[in-house]
Amino acid sequence: MSELIERYHYTYIHNVFGDFIKNTMDYFAVYLYPRFEWKVVGTYDKAIEYLNKTDQYSTEVNMPNRAGLILNPSGDMDIDGPYGKMISRFPNLASRFTKYTFDPIYQDENLIVTVGFTRLKGEIELLALLPSFYEYFDFKILTLQMFRGIDRYIYPFWFDSFIIIPTELYNYEYTNQYTGLHYKIDWDHNQVTDKLIETTNKDEKVYPCRVLPYFKLTGISDGSTRLGGLQNLPDWRITVNLEYEIEIPSFIVLESDYLAKYMNLEIRVGSRYAVNQNIEVPDERLYSKFQIEWGLDSTSNSEIIFPDEAILKYHDDLVLKTRYYHILTQEEKDLETDLEIILPEVIEGLKYVIIISKYDSLSYGDDYSVRNNNETIVIKKSVIDVLDVGDVLEIFMYVENVQS
Repeated sequence: MSELIERYHYTYIHNVFGDFIKNTMDYFAVYLYPRFEWKVVGTYDKAIEYLNKTDQYSTEVNMPNRAGLILNPSGDMDIDGPYGKMISRFPNLASRFTKYTFDPIYQDENLIVTVGFTRLKGEIELLALLPSFYEYFDFKILTLQMFRGIDRYIYPFWFDSFIIIPTELYNYEYTNQYTGLHYKIDWDHNQVTDKLIETTNKDEKVYPCRVLPYFKLTGISDGSTRLGGLQNLPDWRITVNLEYEIEIPSFIVLESDYLAKYMNLEIRVGSRYAVNQNIEVPDERLYSKFQIEWGLDSTSNSEIIFPDEAILKYHDDLVLKTRYYHILTQEEKDLETDLEIILPEVIEGLKYVIIISKYDSLSYGDDYSVRNNNETIVIKKSVIDVLDVGDVLEIFMYVENVQS
Protein backbone atom coordinates (compact mmCIF):
# COMPACT_ATOMS: atom_id res chain seq x y z
CA MET A 1 0.00 0.00 0.00
CA SER A 2 1.54 3.32 -1.04
CA GLU A 3 0.70 6.92 -0.37
CA LEU A 4 -1.52 8.53 -3.00
CA ILE A 5 -1.69 12.27 -3.72
CA GLU A 6 -4.50 13.85 -5.74
CA ARG A 7 -4.35 17.50 -6.77
CA TYR A 8 -7.38 19.59 -7.74
CA HIS A 9 -7.02 23.01 -9.30
CA TYR A 10 -9.56 25.52 -8.04
CA THR A 11 -11.23 26.69 -11.25
CA TYR A 12 -13.38 29.50 -9.86
CA ILE A 13 -10.73 31.40 -7.92
CA HIS A 14 -12.42 34.73 -8.69
CA ASN A 15 -15.17 34.14 -6.11
CA VAL A 16 -12.90 34.83 -3.13
CA PHE A 17 -11.34 37.82 -4.91
CA GLY A 18 -14.84 39.18 -5.62
CA ASP A 19 -15.70 38.95 -1.92
CA PHE A 20 -12.43 40.72 -1.13
CA ILE A 21 -13.30 43.64 -3.44
CA LYS A 22 -16.84 43.90 -2.06
CA ASN A 23 -15.67 43.94 1.54
CA THR A 24 -12.93 46.45 0.76
CA MET A 25 -15.52 48.78 -0.74
CA ASP A 26 -17.81 48.34 2.26
CA TYR A 27 -14.97 49.08 4.65
CA PHE A 28 -14.02 52.38 3.04
CA ALA A 29 -17.52 53.50 2.07
CA VAL A 30 -19.35 52.44 5.26
CA TYR A 31 -16.86 52.24 8.11
CA LEU A 32 -14.27 54.89 7.19
CA TYR A 33 -16.57 57.52 5.71
CA PRO A 34 -20.30 56.71 6.02
CA ARG A 35 -21.30 59.97 4.26
CA PHE A 36 -20.70 58.28 0.89
CA GLU A 37 -24.19 58.03 -0.62
CA TRP A 38 -23.25 55.87 -3.58
CA LYS A 39 -20.42 53.55 -4.51
CA VAL A 40 -19.28 51.89 -7.74
CA VAL A 41 -16.87 49.00 -8.34
CA GLY A 42 -15.39 48.89 -11.81
CA THR A 43 -13.35 50.90 -14.23
CA TYR A 44 -13.22 54.68 -14.18
CA ASP A 45 -15.24 54.97 -17.41
CA LYS A 46 -18.03 52.79 -15.98
CA ALA A 47 -18.24 54.98 -12.90
CA ILE A 48 -18.36 58.18 -14.97
CA GLU A 49 -21.17 56.72 -17.08
CA TYR A 50 -23.08 55.96 -13.89
CA LEU A 51 -22.63 59.55 -12.69
CA ASN A 52 -23.70 61.02 -16.01
CA LYS A 53 -26.89 58.95 -16.10
CA THR A 54 -27.69 59.87 -12.50
CA ASP A 55 -27.20 63.53 -13.32
CA GLN A 56 -29.27 63.22 -16.50
CA TYR A 57 -32.30 61.44 -15.04
CA SER A 58 -32.34 61.99 -11.30
CA THR A 59 -30.82 65.35 -10.36
CA GLU A 60 -30.77 68.97 -11.47
CA VAL A 61 -27.76 69.98 -13.52
CA ASN A 62 -26.45 72.56 -11.07
CA MET A 63 -26.98 70.58 -7.85
CA PRO A 64 -23.80 69.75 -5.93
CA ASN A 65 -22.68 66.15 -6.38
CA ARG A 66 -23.36 63.73 -3.56
CA ALA A 67 -20.30 62.16 -1.94
CA GLY A 68 -19.40 58.96 -3.76
CA LEU A 69 -16.63 56.38 -3.94
CA ILE A 70 -15.26 54.52 -6.96
CA LEU A 71 -13.10 51.42 -6.44
CA ASN A 72 -10.99 50.43 -9.41
CA PRO A 73 -9.21 47.05 -8.98
CA SER A 74 -6.12 46.47 -11.09
CA GLY A 75 -5.16 43.32 -12.92
CA ASP A 76 -1.52 44.11 -12.16
CA MET A 77 -0.81 41.47 -9.49
CA ASP A 78 1.87 38.89 -8.77
CA ILE A 79 2.92 36.27 -6.22
CA ASP A 80 4.12 37.99 -3.09
CA GLY A 81 7.72 37.65 -1.89
CA PRO A 82 9.67 34.67 -0.55
CA TYR A 83 6.81 33.49 1.68
CA GLY A 84 4.45 33.43 -1.29
CA LYS A 85 6.98 31.39 -3.29
CA MET A 86 7.40 28.52 -0.84
CA ILE A 87 7.44 25.18 -2.66
CA SER A 88 4.42 24.00 -0.67
CA ARG A 89 2.30 26.64 -2.42
CA PHE A 90 2.69 25.06 -5.86
CA PRO A 91 0.68 21.87 -6.50
CA ASN A 92 3.00 20.59 -9.23
CA LEU A 93 6.18 21.26 -7.26
CA ALA A 94 5.79 20.08 -3.65
CA SER A 95 2.14 19.37 -2.95
CA ARG A 96 2.96 16.86 -0.19
CA PHE A 97 4.30 19.76 1.91
CA THR A 98 1.04 21.72 1.67
CA LYS A 99 -0.30 20.05 4.82
CA TYR A 100 2.66 21.45 6.78
CA THR A 101 1.86 25.01 5.68
CA PHE A 102 -1.94 25.12 6.01
CA ASP A 103 -4.49 23.45 8.29
CA PRO A 104 -6.50 20.62 6.66
CA ILE A 105 -10.21 21.01 5.96
CA TYR A 106 -10.72 17.26 6.40
CA GLN A 107 -8.63 14.63 8.18
CA ASP A 108 -9.04 11.09 9.44
CA GLU A 109 -6.65 8.18 9.94
CA ASN A 110 -6.56 7.46 6.20
CA LEU A 111 -7.17 10.74 4.38
CA ILE A 112 -6.09 14.35 4.73
CA VAL A 113 -7.43 17.16 2.52
CA THR A 114 -5.68 20.53 2.52
CA VAL A 115 -6.42 23.74 0.64
CA GLY A 116 -3.37 25.49 -0.81
CA PHE A 117 -3.37 29.28 -0.91
CA THR A 118 -1.61 31.64 -3.31
CA ARG A 119 -0.35 34.84 -1.67
CA LEU A 120 -0.99 37.72 -4.06
CA LYS A 121 0.21 41.31 -4.04
CA GLY A 122 -1.67 43.83 -6.17
CA GLU A 123 -2.98 47.37 -6.45
CA ILE A 124 -6.33 49.09 -5.92
CA GLU A 125 -7.28 52.66 -6.76
CA LEU A 126 -9.97 54.53 -4.82
CA LEU A 127 -11.48 57.70 -6.25
CA ALA A 128 -13.49 59.78 -3.76
CA LEU A 129 -15.84 62.37 -5.29
CA LEU A 130 -16.81 64.99 -2.71
CA PRO A 131 -19.19 67.98 -2.83
CA SER A 132 -17.00 70.48 -0.99
CA PHE A 133 -13.50 71.23 0.22
CA TYR A 134 -14.62 70.55 3.79
CA GLU A 135 -15.57 66.97 3.04
CA TYR A 136 -12.42 66.65 0.94
CA PHE A 137 -10.39 67.66 3.99
CA ASP A 138 -12.31 65.31 6.33
CA PHE A 139 -11.84 62.27 4.10
CA LYS A 140 -8.14 62.92 3.51
CA ILE A 141 -7.37 63.28 7.22
CA LEU A 142 -9.36 60.13 8.09
CA THR A 143 -7.48 58.17 5.41
CA LEU A 144 -4.08 59.32 6.68
CA GLN A 145 -5.12 58.46 10.24
CA MET A 146 -6.20 54.96 9.24
CA PHE A 147 -2.94 54.13 7.47
CA ARG A 148 -0.63 56.13 9.75
CA GLY A 149 0.90 57.70 6.67
CA ILE A 150 2.48 56.25 3.53
CA ASP A 151 3.91 52.70 3.22
CA ARG A 152 2.63 51.24 6.51
CA TYR A 153 0.70 47.97 6.46
CA ILE A 154 -2.65 47.59 8.21
CA TYR A 155 -5.01 44.60 8.36
CA PRO A 156 -8.35 46.21 9.20
CA PHE A 157 -10.89 43.39 8.74
CA TRP A 158 -11.57 39.69 8.21
CA PHE A 159 -14.08 38.74 5.56
CA ASP A 160 -16.03 35.54 4.99
CA SER A 161 -15.89 33.68 1.70
CA PHE A 162 -16.00 30.09 0.46
CA ILE A 163 -14.03 27.41 -1.35
CA ILE A 164 -15.77 25.36 -4.05
CA ILE A 165 -15.22 21.63 -3.56
CA PRO A 166 -14.69 19.95 -6.98
CA THR A 167 -17.28 17.30 -7.84
CA GLU A 168 -14.66 14.54 -8.11
CA LEU A 169 -13.32 15.39 -4.65
CA TYR A 170 -16.81 15.57 -3.14
CA ASN A 171 -17.51 12.08 -4.52
CA TYR A 172 -14.08 10.65 -3.66
CA GLU A 173 -14.18 7.14 -2.18
CA TYR A 174 -11.35 5.63 -0.15
CA THR A 175 -10.49 1.95 -0.66
CA ASN A 176 -7.91 -0.14 1.17
CA GLN A 177 -7.22 -3.32 -0.77
CA TYR A 178 -5.59 -5.00 2.24
CA THR A 179 -8.16 -4.33 4.97
CA GLY A 180 -11.23 -4.08 2.74
CA LEU A 181 -12.08 -0.67 4.20
CA HIS A 182 -14.19 1.41 1.85
CA TYR A 183 -16.01 4.70 2.49
CA LYS A 184 -16.90 8.08 1.05
CA ILE A 185 -15.90 11.35 2.73
CA ASP A 186 -18.86 12.71 4.68
CA TRP A 187 -18.53 16.30 3.52
CA ASP A 188 -22.08 17.21 4.51
CA HIS A 189 -21.19 16.78 8.18
CA ASN A 190 -17.90 18.63 7.75
CA GLN A 191 -19.17 22.17 7.04
CA VAL A 192 -19.78 21.69 3.29
CA THR A 193 -23.06 23.23 2.09
CA ASP A 194 -24.82 24.05 -1.19
CA LYS A 195 -24.52 27.58 -2.56
CA LEU A 196 -25.74 29.23 -5.76
CA ILE A 197 -22.70 30.76 -7.48
CA GLU A 198 -23.68 33.90 -9.36
CA THR A 199 -20.86 33.76 -11.92
CA THR A 200 -21.66 30.17 -12.95
CA ASN A 201 -25.40 30.23 -12.17
CA LYS A 202 -25.09 26.76 -10.64
CA ASP A 203 -25.32 25.23 -7.19
CA GLU A 204 -21.89 24.19 -5.95
CA LYS A 205 -20.58 22.40 -2.87
CA VAL A 206 -18.70 25.00 -0.83
CA TYR A 207 -16.53 25.04 2.28
CA PRO A 208 -16.38 28.28 4.34
CA CYS A 209 -13.17 30.24 4.77
CA ARG A 210 -12.10 33.51 6.39
CA VAL A 211 -9.46 35.77 4.88
CA LEU A 212 -7.44 38.63 6.38
CA PRO A 213 -6.12 41.06 3.72
CA TYR A 214 -3.23 43.47 4.29
CA PHE A 215 -3.28 47.02 2.92
CA LYS A 216 -0.64 49.69 2.46
CA LEU A 217 -1.23 53.30 1.38
CA THR A 218 1.21 54.01 -1.46
CA GLY A 219 -0.12 57.38 -2.58
CA ILE A 220 -2.84 59.96 -2.02
CA SER A 221 -3.26 62.75 -4.57
CA ASP A 222 -5.53 65.66 -5.43
CA GLY A 223 -7.59 65.37 -8.60
CA SER A 224 -9.84 68.36 -7.97
CA THR A 225 -10.97 71.02 -10.43
CA ARG A 226 -11.08 74.27 -8.47
CA LEU A 227 -12.81 76.46 -11.06
CA GLY A 228 -15.82 74.84 -12.59
CA GLY A 229 -16.53 77.53 -15.21
CA LEU A 230 -19.96 78.90 -16.04
CA GLN A 231 -21.81 75.58 -16.21
CA ASN A 232 -20.34 73.43 -13.44
CA LEU A 233 -19.50 73.69 -9.78
CA PRO A 234 -15.98 73.04 -8.44
CA ASP A 235 -15.13 69.34 -8.46
CA TRP A 236 -13.37 67.95 -5.37
CA ARG A 237 -11.66 64.60 -5.82
CA ILE A 238 -9.09 62.50 -3.97
CA THR A 239 -7.27 59.56 -5.55
CA VAL A 240 -6.06 56.94 -3.06
CA ASN A 241 -3.60 54.28 -4.24
CA LEU A 242 -3.41 51.08 -2.18
CA GLU A 243 -1.23 48.00 -2.27
CA TYR A 244 -2.75 44.80 -0.89
CA GLU A 245 -1.60 41.32 0.06
CA ILE A 246 -4.12 38.51 0.25
CA GLU A 247 -4.24 34.70 0.48
CA ILE A 248 -6.43 33.24 -2.28
CA PRO A 249 -7.34 29.50 -2.27
CA SER A 250 -6.06 28.13 -5.56
CA PHE A 251 -5.75 24.32 -5.28
CA ILE A 252 -6.70 21.37 -3.07
CA VAL A 253 -4.52 18.39 -2.18
CA LEU A 254 -5.83 15.01 -1.03
CA GLU A 255 -3.41 12.48 0.47
CA SER A 256 -4.44 8.93 1.24
CA ASP A 257 -2.56 6.64 3.65
CA TYR A 258 -0.43 9.63 4.62
CA LEU A 259 0.44 7.98 7.95
CA ALA A 260 1.80 4.84 6.28
CA LYS A 261 5.32 6.16 5.68
CA TYR A 262 8.11 4.22 3.94
CA MET A 263 6.04 1.09 3.30
CA ASN A 264 6.78 0.77 -0.42
CA LEU A 265 10.51 0.02 -0.29
CA GLU A 266 10.78 -0.88 -3.96
CA ILE A 267 9.68 2.56 -5.10
CA ARG A 268 11.57 4.43 -2.43
CA VAL A 269 14.93 2.73 -2.97
CA GLY A 270 14.85 1.35 -6.48
CA SER A 271 13.44 4.44 -8.22
CA ARG A 272 15.32 7.17 -6.43
CA TYR A 273 15.54 10.35 -8.52
CA ALA A 274 18.03 13.23 -8.36
CA VAL A 275 17.47 16.66 -9.90
CA ASN A 276 21.23 17.28 -9.98
CA GLN A 277 22.10 14.40 -12.28
CA ASN A 278 25.88 14.69 -12.06
CA ILE A 279 25.99 14.30 -8.27
CA GLU A 280 25.69 10.97 -6.49
CA VAL A 281 22.52 10.76 -4.40
CA PRO A 282 23.24 10.19 -0.69
CA ASP A 283 22.32 6.81 0.77
CA GLU A 284 19.15 6.55 2.81
CA ARG A 285 21.13 4.99 5.69
CA LEU A 286 24.34 6.57 6.89
CA TYR A 287 26.80 4.78 9.18
CA SER A 288 27.96 7.55 11.42
CA LYS A 289 31.14 5.81 12.64
CA PHE A 290 32.64 5.89 9.15
CA GLN A 291 30.70 8.46 7.16
CA ILE A 292 29.70 11.35 9.42
CA GLU A 293 32.09 14.26 9.17
CA TRP A 294 29.80 16.74 10.84
CA GLY A 295 26.38 16.61 12.44
CA LEU A 296 23.92 18.02 14.94
CA ASP A 297 24.38 17.51 18.66
CA SER A 298 21.16 17.50 20.67
CA THR A 299 23.12 18.24 23.86
CA SER A 300 24.36 21.60 22.59
CA ASN A 301 21.09 23.32 21.70
CA SER A 302 21.12 21.93 18.14
CA GLU A 303 24.39 23.65 17.24
CA ILE A 304 26.41 22.13 14.43
CA ILE A 305 29.42 20.03 15.46
CA PHE A 306 32.43 20.92 13.37
CA PRO A 307 34.32 18.11 11.59
CA ASP A 308 37.20 17.82 14.05
CA GLU A 309 34.76 17.20 16.90
CA ALA A 310 32.30 15.06 14.97
CA ILE A 311 34.86 12.45 14.01
CA LEU A 312 35.21 11.58 17.71
CA LYS A 313 31.49 10.98 18.14
CA TYR A 314 29.84 7.62 17.46
CA HIS A 315 26.10 7.59 16.74
CA ASP A 316 23.83 4.79 15.75
CA ASP A 317 22.92 4.43 12.09
CA LEU A 318 21.05 7.39 10.62
CA VAL A 319 18.09 7.18 8.28
CA LEU A 320 16.77 9.69 5.74
CA LYS A 321 13.79 11.50 7.28
CA THR A 322 12.81 13.81 4.43
CA ARG A 323 14.15 15.56 1.36
CA TYR A 324 13.44 19.11 0.21
CA TYR A 325 13.91 20.85 -3.11
CA HIS A 326 14.53 24.59 -3.29
CA ILE A 327 14.42 26.32 -6.69
CA LEU A 328 16.50 29.50 -6.87
CA THR A 329 14.46 32.54 -7.92
CA GLN A 330 15.59 35.79 -9.50
CA GLU A 331 14.73 37.65 -6.32
CA GLU A 332 16.95 35.33 -4.28
CA LYS A 333 19.74 35.58 -6.87
CA ASP A 334 19.68 39.39 -6.53
CA LEU A 335 19.98 39.37 -2.74
CA GLU A 336 22.95 41.21 -1.28
CA THR A 337 22.90 38.96 1.80
CA ASP A 338 22.93 35.24 2.52
CA LEU A 339 19.81 33.28 1.47
CA GLU A 340 17.60 32.02 4.29
CA ILE A 341 15.39 29.01 3.44
CA ILE A 342 12.55 28.42 5.92
CA LEU A 343 11.68 24.73 6.06
CA PRO A 344 7.97 23.80 6.26
CA GLU A 345 8.42 21.78 9.45
CA VAL A 346 10.68 21.36 12.46
CA ILE A 347 12.32 17.92 12.32
CA GLU A 348 12.71 16.51 15.79
CA GLY A 349 15.93 14.64 16.47
CA LEU A 350 17.71 15.96 13.38
CA LYS A 351 21.27 14.64 13.35
CA TYR A 352 22.71 15.19 9.90
CA VAL A 353 22.16 17.49 6.89
CA ILE A 354 23.39 17.10 3.31
CA ILE A 355 22.85 19.87 0.74
CA ILE A 356 23.62 19.28 -2.95
CA SER A 357 23.84 21.85 -5.75
CA LYS A 358 24.36 21.14 -9.43
CA TYR A 359 28.11 21.43 -8.92
CA ASP A 360 28.84 19.57 -5.68
CA SER A 361 27.81 18.91 -2.09
CA LEU A 362 27.92 22.00 0.10
CA SER A 363 30.24 22.18 3.09
CA TYR A 364 28.90 23.21 6.49
CA GLY A 365 30.35 26.45 7.77
CA ASP A 366 31.94 27.43 4.46
CA ASP A 367 28.78 27.12 2.36
CA TYR A 368 25.81 26.92 4.71
CA SER A 369 24.60 26.80 8.32
CA VAL A 370 21.49 25.68 10.22
CA ARG A 371 19.66 27.97 12.64
CA ASN A 372 16.43 28.50 14.59
CA ASN A 373 15.96 25.01 15.99
CA ASN A 374 16.92 23.44 12.65
CA GLU A 375 14.10 25.25 10.85
CA THR A 376 16.20 27.72 8.83
CA ILE A 377 18.88 26.80 6.29
CA VAL A 378 21.24 29.71 5.56
CA ILE A 379 23.06 29.44 2.22
CA LYS A 380 26.11 31.69 1.85
CA LYS A 381 25.96 34.38 -0.81
CA SER A 382 29.15 33.02 -2.36
CA VAL A 383 27.24 29.83 -3.21
CA ILE A 384 24.26 31.70 -4.66
CA ASP A 385 26.56 33.81 -6.84
CA VAL A 386 27.77 30.77 -8.82
CA LEU A 387 24.29 29.28 -9.31
CA ASP A 388 21.73 30.25 -11.94
CA VAL A 389 18.07 31.16 -11.55
CA GLY A 390 16.07 27.92 -11.68
CA ASP A 391 18.85 25.77 -10.24
CA VAL A 392 17.75 23.29 -7.58
CA LEU A 393 19.23 22.78 -4.12
CA GLU A 394 18.49 19.31 -2.72
CA ILE A 395 18.35 19.17 1.08
CA PHE A 396 18.56 15.74 2.76
CA MET A 397 17.59 15.53 6.46
CA TYR A 398 18.68 12.51 8.54
CA VAL A 399 17.50 11.37 11.96
CA GLU A 400 18.63 8.56 14.23
CA ASN A 401 17.42 5.12 13.18
CA VAL A 402 15.43 3.96 16.21
CA GLN A 403 15.38 0.40 14.87
CA SER A 404 19.18 0.08 14.90
